[in-house]
This record gives sequence, structure tokens and C-alpha cells, in this order.
Amino acid sequence: MSLRAETRRDDNGRLLNLTIYKGTAKKVQLQFDFAQDEFIDTIKFIGRKEDLPSASEIVALISAKFMERVQTLGNIEAALPAGANSIGQVTANAGTNLNTSLLALEAGGNLAALVAKDFATQTTLALLKARADLLATEITLGTVHGHVESIDGKITACNTGAIAGSLTQSTKHDAKVYLWAAAGSAVDGATVISNVANKVIKIHRIFLQSTVDGATDVYLYEETSGNLVTTKTTLNAREGRESAFVSAPACIGQTTTVNKKVLLKNAAAKQVNWEITYSADDAS
Repeated sequence: MSLRAETRRDDNGRLLNLTIYKGTAKKVQLQFDFAQDEFIDTIKFIGRKEDLPSASEIVALISAKFMERVQTLGNIEAALPAGANSIGQVTANAGTNLNTSLLALEAGGNLAALVAKDFATQTTLALLKARADLLATEITLGTVHGHVESIDGKITACNTGAIAGSLTQSTKHDAKVYLWAAAGSAVDGATVISNVANKVIKIHRIFLQSTVDGATDVYLYEETSGNLVTTKTTLNAREGRESAFVSAPACIGQTTTVNKKVLLKNAAAKQVNWEITYSADDAS
């Protein structure tokens, strides 16, 4: 006797209902309930028992593959659907010879980019770049050198070591050489500045100081003529006087003729020290 079977499954492919037709009017129905969403918990039988196929008939039905290879626990063994359908979690056993925790994952396609590289070409290009950079530096230095040579050809002072042009004599100082005299004496008429041959003496700064007790009138004067070079100054005990510096050609005072000394008038003959800045000038 031929048998015919019909099945109904849920969205996950599990067998919910199996109807077996025996002939044209006889059928039995098995309904499967699953516990914990995985295993068959109960099977409900609907129909007459006499219509239930015999064991040999069921074996024949299975051998004819009309149950689409129903598994013992009710799971369907079928090909996975095409596309990006999810089949849940899959556990793979790599065996004892492969430790998957030590595998490095590739990010960004780096391995593919590395495989695609021509290392001989890469090395050559690196050398070319280094030489190009060096060449650019040499070109820059050569350009600078060319500019320097151009400047060197235009500036005479760089070739001769001398400064082109001439120096203009200062009219303020009149190209004078300043001289300095310093000493001390308690003698009236002591020589402060010796005479200079064929020159007049010009005084530009005076510092006088009394070093002992007692006041004295002091001033500078010209040898023999007695003409005053400076006005009289009264120095008290341990007291000093200093004039401001006067630049040449101006002066505080000067001798009237050439070859004259400058002397110190010391009325009370007290110890007096002096520092004098002067110049020796032509009579004209």
C-alpha cells in the first residue's frame, strides 16, 4: 500500500505537524511540541489507531525520503538557505595543532598591500628620493654660491680688504689728542703741566683736592706771565672741586704763548692733589 505524507514547519524549520495519508480516506496526524525551544517534549496523536501505518510502512516511507530526512529529535537536516541569512552561533574546533588565540587579524588590508609591493622597486625608489633630495640641496648651495660670487664681484672691499671711501675728520674734537696730568704738592708754584715745544696748553678738565686741614686759595696760571688759566678756588679741609669736561676745540683756559708751563697757585701752601686733562695745540 502506498503512503503519502505532508509536513508543516515553523519559521525555524522545525517539524510541527506530520500527516500520513493511507489510501484516500484514512489519515493520522502527529503534532510535535518542543521543550526549551530545542527538544521534542510531547507528540500528540490525532486519528484512528487502525489508520496508523505499520512499522514496515513507516520504514518504506522513510526510505522514499518523503519526510525530508526528519531527525530523531525533530530538527531538519537541510541545505543552508542562500544569502545573508543568520544560522545562529557556530563553534569550530581547530584541533590541538592550531592555537587560534595567537592568530593576528589583518586590519585595513595591510597584508594585501604588502604582498602587492615590489621590494626591489621600493628600495630603488628610496635611493632615488635620497639622491634627489641631495641634488636639491646641492642646487640650493650652488645658487647661494653663485649669488655670493656675484656680490663679491660688485663689492671692492671684499676683494681688497679695505673700506672704500674716506674718513671725515670730526670738527667737534678737532682731531686733538687729550693728555692727562696727575700729581700733588704743598708748594706754591708747583708745576702742574710741563711746557710742550712750539705748542700752547689748553685745559679741558680740572680736579683739585685739599688733603689736609685748613683752607687755601688755589688756581692754575701760566709760567712767567702770571696770566690766569682758571679763576681762583678756595678749598677747605679735605675738600675737592671738579669742572665739567669741555671738548676741543673749546677749552676752560689756555696759555697765551707757546713753550709755557702751567703752575699751581697755592696761597696757604697746603697739600693739594690735581688731575688735569689737557691738549697741546698750535699757536694758531
